[in-house]
Amino acid sequence: MRTRLLMTIILAALVLAVVVGWRDTMRVTLTFAEVPAPGLTRPVTVLHTSDLHGATFGEGQARVASLLEGTHYDAAVINGDHLSSTRGDIDPALDLLAVLREHTDIVFVTRGNHDTAPAIDTLVAHGAVPLRADDPPVPFAVDAGNLLAVPSITAGDVPTDTAVALAVGHYPLTGEVTRARTGAGATTTLYLFGHTHGGQIRLPLLGALWAPGEVGADGLRPARTAVENFFPELRGRTIAGLGGADAVHTHISRGLGTQGIRLRLLAPAEMTVITLMPVL
Repeated sequence: MRTRLLMTIILAALVLAVVVGWRDTMRVTLTFAEVPAPGLTRPVTVLHTSDLHGATFGEGQARVASLLEGTHYDAAVINGDHLSSTRGDIDPALDLLAVLREHTDIVFVTRGNHDTAPAIDTLVAHGAVPLRADDPPVPFAVDAGNLLAVPSITAGDVPTDTAVALAVGHYPLTGEVTRARTGAGATTTLYLFGHTHGGQIRLPLLGALWAPGEVGADGLRPARTAVENFFPELRGRTIAGLGGADAVHTHISRGLGTQGIRLRLLAPAEMTVITLMPVL
């Protein structure tokens, strides 16, 4: 009898987890973070998301449009993996871009490991601004100060009078951030990454079950073994949220889509409003 009761409880818990996990693939949460930024004359808002992976949230991304209704941001960033695979449909990404352009002055995009160069070209043709390795810095929110959006690998090369460098890349490459902290000066550098999905499936106490690992310098092959991607937070990896101190900060987005399995658990799809706050 006790065994049957235990099995019933376990089965009910699994069913509940699947229902909650499925729900979290269908809705988008809006989260908020603040970063101090000396040298600005007013707050600057950046809407950050990543890893759509071809997901749809209603026709024409209607649920995203509803979530953002009545809002406006100085810039938006989509950190790559717009497609579900290199042969994926570009239309969901174009719909998301169209929605964001209604609510932001400029939308920056970068390429993820699931994207193709032509896919990025298509987004650019529809109004996105690319931040690839060889793309130059792009000024934004110019009335608030000297802000530049740059590819993450060139963040250390911005002019010394830059107030804020928005360093955009798909992969959370900790080496870049470590070097930036070592040479931090007056410029506030905010690294925006994706790729991890926030773990996608999280367990109480243990954190993320699995997260995609860092990639090598070519941006394609894994830099870690597959085993090292299990229980990443227990191994000391940061896979979501805001971190950093002094002049160097990072934000890793949980993103919007899913990879491998259409399921999220305790890691709902998200878009984050990051406010760069002037320091008096």
